[in-house]
Amino acid sequence: MALTSVLALLAILVFAPTASAAMGQRVAPGQALAGGGRAAGEGYTITGFTNQGAAFLGPLNDPTGGPNWVWCTNVGLNIPSGGVTSVETVTDADAAMVAWLTYQLQYDPGSLGVGDRALSNAAGGAIVHLLYEQGSNGVSAEQRKAALRSAMWPALSAEVDRLLDLARASVNLNATTEIQTYDLGGQRTGVISNLGLRNGRGEYIAGVPFTSTLTTGAVFDTNGNGIADPGETSVYSGTTPGHAFELRWVATAGVHDVRARTEFRVDRRRLEMRRTGASTQDVLGPTGTDPVIYPSGGVQFRAVGDFQPTIASQLSTRYADKNELVRESVIVGLNPGDVWSQVGGQGVSVRVDGAVYGPLDGEKPFSSTVPAGTPLAGTFELDVNGPGSYNVNWTSPTSATYAFVWQIRKDATPNNQMYVRASVSDGFMAPSEIVTVRMTPQLRTQVRDRLVDDPNAPLVDAVTVSLPGSDVWPADASGNPLPLVQRNTVYGPFNVPTPPRQNVPAGAPVYGTEMLTFYKAGTKPTSGAIRRGPDGAFYTWVAEVRMEDQSPAMQQVLAGPVRDWFMLETETTSARHHIKHYSEVREYNVVRGGRAFDRIDIDGYPEDHGTFQGIGGWKPDLGTAEVTVYRRDTPFTTVEVPDDAEAVKTITVPAKNGTYNIGYVEADAVFAERWGHYVFVYSFAGDDRVAPFTSAANDIREQFYVPPDGADRLWMTSTATTDAVAGEGTIEDLVLINGTPPAGATLEWQTCMVRFEHPFTCPNPVTTYSTPVDGPGFYKHPPFPTPTLADFPAGELTASFGWAPILRAANGDVLLREPFGTPAQVTTIRAEVPPWSSQATPTAKVGDETSDVVTFDGPTRSDWTVQWQAAWLDEDDNPIEGTVVDVGEPVAVDPENPTVTSPTWTVEVPADTKPGTTLRRGWQPILFDGVGRELKREPWGTTGQVTVVDYPLPTMTSRATPSGLLGEVTQDSVTITGPVREGSRLIWSACYYVEAEDTEAACRPDATPVPDGPVLEDGSVGLVLPALGVGEEFTAESPEHELTAGGLVPDLGLRFTWVPRVVDTDDEVLVQERVGEPSQTTTVKFPPIKATTTAYHVPSDPAQQGPVYGDAIGDRVVVDGDILPGDSVTVRLYAWERGTPPLCTGTPLAEVELELVAGTATYDTGAIYTTSAKRTNLIYGFQETTVSRGKAVVSECGLAAETVDPRTPPTSGSSEASAGDSTAKALAVTGFQRWGLLFLGAGLIAFGWGSVAHARARKTQVA
Repeated sequence: MALTSVLALLAILVFAPTASAAMGQRVAPGQALAGGGRAAGEGYTITGFTNQGAAFLGPLNDPTGGPNWVWCTNVGLNIPSGGVTSVETVTDADAAMVAWLTYQLQYDPGSLGVGDRALSNAAGGAIVHLLYEQGSNGVSAEQRKAALRSAMWPALSAEVDRLLDLARASVNLNATTEIQTYDLGGQRTGVISNLGLRNGRGEYIAGVPFTSTLTTGAVFDTNGNGIADPGETSVYSGTTPGHAFELRWVATAGVHDVRARTEFRVDRRRLEMRRTGASTQDVLGPTGTDPVIYPSGGVQFRAVGDFQPTIASQLSTRYADKNELVRESVIVGLNPGDVWSQVGGQGVSVRVDGAVYGPLDGEKPFSSTVPAGTPLAGTFELDVNGPGSYNVNWTSPTSATYAFVWQIRKDATPNNQMYVRASVSDGFMAPSEIVTVRMTPQLRTQVRDRLVDDPNAPLVDAVTVSLPGSDVWPADASGNPLPLVQRNTVYGPFNVPTPPRQNVPAGAPVYGTEMLTFYKAGTKPTSGAIRRGPDGAFYTWVAEVRMEDQSPAMQQVLAGPVRDWFMLETETTSARHHIKHYSEVREYNVVRGGRAFDRIDIDGYPEDHGTFQGIGGWKPDLGTAEVTVYRRDTPFTTVEVPDDAEAVKTITVPAKNGTYNIGYVEADAVFAERWGHYVFVYSFAGDDRVAPFTSAANDIREQFYVPPDGADRLWMTSTATTDAVAGEGTIEDLVLINGTPPAGATLEWQTCMVRFEHPFTCPNPVTTYSTPVDGPGFYKHPPFPTPTLADFPAGELTASFGWAPILRAANGDVLLREPFGTPAQVTTIRAEVPPWSSQATPTAKVGDETSDVVTFDGPTRSDWTVQWQAAWLDEDDNPIEGTVVDVGEPVAVDPENPTVTSPTWTVEVPADTKPGTTLRRGWQPILFDGVGRELKREPWGTTGQVTVVDYPLPTMTSRATPSGLLGEVTQDSVTITGPVREGSRLIWSACYYVEAEDTEAACRPDATPVPDGPVLEDGSVGLVLPALGVGEEFTAESPEHELTAGGLVPDLGLRFTWVPRVVDTDDEVLVQERVGEPSQTTTVKFPPIKATTTAYHVPSDPAQQGPVYGDAIGDRVVVDGDILPGDSVTVRLYAWERGTPPLCTGTPLAEVELELVAGTATYDTGAIYTTSAKRTNLIYGFQETTVSRGKAVVSECGLAAETVDPRTPPTSGSSEASAGDSTAKALAVTGFQRWGLLFLGAGLIAFGWGSVAHARARKTQVA
């Protein structure tokens, strides 16, 4: 406090009012006053203040025309009524108090407790004179003040004392020192109490704006829930309630030493002196305000915040065998910068829940949640007390795919859930969380035919593939079953079967191989393309699954190769040997009672026949055959022995190859006791190696005739080739003539080829050969090339070639004739539909042209056609109902070209086919003959006859807003390329994450969640899509999203990522963008920080009202905005001479780079420079350089708030003028008598007041 002010106050105390002081007259507002002017408000006159009569104590009108009252400071001079010569800001210790008081008297007298406003206004005027009276007319200011005090009447004096005490208390403010108290149970939450701003009387002041700040580590818990919610920050602003108040806090991530402090902002009014020139009074009054910050003492405490656990896991293997131990490593971590909370020195316990989902048929698209209905195979629980790796073991008895899901749920840890910021899960089908337990398919096989006798019979094996227990057939990511290629190898030929063995013997001959493809467990036969050889032998199948035959996907899920045993009886076929028989009787005419003889040549038995003793279910060789002689009255003309034939004798012979002479020994003598026709028939019953055989009864070489006694009859019998294959070898006819033909006789053959039918008719016979007949005996038609398939009647695969031998006399008369159709004279010619192979287009996509090519391996006919059908096949290779269609028109077969190509088919999938499906289009060529009868068709699903059509998943291309400032919007544009089913939906998910090097982008679980959109009027989520064909496009815009910090600590790496997905009508995700896809990500930009500064001074002499030269100066900086790495504020101090433009160049007098801390807004350079007391012509100015977001902003040089304009300290000493009148003299004498007390009090108060001022200066500094 300045010395003059001290003296003024002492005058108030020392010069007590006298009892003789008379009360003045009330003055009304606007009333004319002595000395000119009018009263601005109520007041009183006072006598004894001057010798010029009554003086006015009260407010005057501002001579400059301003709205605020002014108060005179030169009693005895005229009241100003015009302009002023100068305006000065009063900066002494009483200025703030007087400015406050005079402002309140005019605008808010009620706050002062004013009863008599005129009295209070008069007291205000008296106080102004007591503190700022300047003296006049040769009377000093101190004399005037003493006179005023003596002239005041008691009520006025009491009001002066009251208002002075009130005003002094109202501007003598101080902020309380906070008290921090933890809540029970830890250091995560607490309360900061004892907050407030008090006046000099210790009363709390209401309505004062304040800002409380916390340094990094805590935020204000504005809703009191004990959780650091989005939007809760480390800065809290409000107004004081008029009593001590408190604020709750909650720790954020990590462990920090947090400092809390509060600043109270008071707009302190300024006091101005208006100089009016000579003979008129100077007046002062209140004007605008300057902000004054009252900082609290602050308090520091340790905050143990909540934390965001992270969870990941890694299986020890991606593929495992059944019952193999699988180890799962669960990795619990923390978000960067977080610290695991502790209570009592121990990490808080958190429950980690694990689940294994399955059995599943394969991998599914990743999902943050587990799809409804997914089977659950097992669960785990872990209680963890900190980051680390935790292992669990698991085995599965079932072959399938399983997905582990781990999560930390806040509600699963009821006692400690307040420490967990947000629940977190590693999601369903995370790549590191999938294990496929390999499958081991089981094979069971059964040959269709245990015994086959047809020389060209197919070898067919039925293969059953099964999975044990509840094993699951694997599928691809789209749910399409994976194909299992199963190999079937035929080994042989073998002479005899051997005992079964596990492995195939080295050198075992491979006879053929067929592949089958299974898409699920079931039974399939081989095609029959492998046929037995012409010679008898054993053939055995070995069914197996080889790894090299499988697709890469199937190889991964197979436990290993599977193979059946070798020479299993159920897998072995005996292609039985065929006996070859040739025999001829010695005589064709035997007299009655004579003996007949036969020579039989046998071949076709295995050379070791009779030695095989059997094994397992295979029976031993049958050792004997029989020769039986039959008799009947009429010739034997059929292959089979007629029912009316009688067995004359049966002879047993060994069942071996060789020549057997029958009738030459007594034991097998054959006597012809009766007349008639006889035949020798050789027969073998058959065993497991040799097919049954019976020689033909109409074989004329085995026939003889016993005529009636003495008869000589001319007769003829014949035997033609019985069976033949079209186009192979030759056919012939053999005629036996008995009796004596006439001289010149000839034998002629007529032939005819007709349909295979009875009765035999030949409308156009052809004579093919004739020969002279010179006596009884055999006559043979020369070998005739077997007719080909082209020679057959249309529509026939079996034809009858008839022989009609005719014995003619020399004159051409017919002596004997075999009619057409006699069984022994018909050669049945059979044609086989030739084998074919076919190959369809193996793979295709929608819009491709596909076809099938059939290749015949054998003769064909020009009147044949091939009609193709196509159908969609199910897993069992059966056509799906309603999908079979003809492919174009029938295509004619060209016998000169073995291949036939189908019409093309352009791939189209059935309506409502789900995208991502693999379909199988089966081709079925059907062969028709010339009359439209079906000859052959390929079974559905035959290898090579399936076109695999991959109906693709839709694709997405998208472009999001690349970047945006907080508060701006981001939007995503997605173009979907079909196929898409009508009613599918496009759904946008979105989230915030912080980009980091070498780290895969992942949504921050502690970030503010972003709901899926768009939300439709009916409450459903997702844009409903129209049907899109393959290649068709659809473009849509996402809802707009206003960018925020996402509830996270501001970071330059903050990103907002759109995650659009297309969901099928069955809610399955078809395609989804990954989190952090660059084209889908918006960089969140934070506006650059802004710094505003206020310069201040630290008095070198607390008694001086500054700033004065010699004071230290500093700068207080308020940073607005989010402080991020790279942000800085540098404060520099410059000086320039008064009267010159501000200049902030060159080397600064001082420079400070502030240490910016996120969440802290207010900074103080401290007193960084002491002004020179010698250079009293300098003005000092601060200039700050703010670097933020890569740009530097330099504040304007010479801004008023950043400028300090010191003044020269006042010099000591004063002079007194002689009194102008008797009253002045009296006052002077009275004042002189009290000088001792005055100086004694001034010394004491100046000492104490300087300490207070110094303490106040320190309190206003911001830490």
